[in-house]
Amino acid sequence: MIIRLTDFEKKQLEQEAERRGMTQSSLLRSLIARFPVPVASALPNPRDSVRDSSHTHGVALRCEMNRG
Repeated sequence: MIIRLTDFEKKQLEQEAERRGMTQSSLLRSLIARFPVPVASALPNPRDSVRDSSHTHGVALRCEMNRG
């Protein structure tokens, strides 16, 4: 995943992460975790086992700064 940020947005991210005592990646992940759950995913599939009901995906976040 590529996230494009202006210099100002990058500075805001840095400052907010520092204020909360967390890394920028952790801050972004915590913000994404607050997004609403899609309706289709809100109801569990009874055919899924407990082991398969929760998935995590490794995603590398790369912040790029745009001038302007």
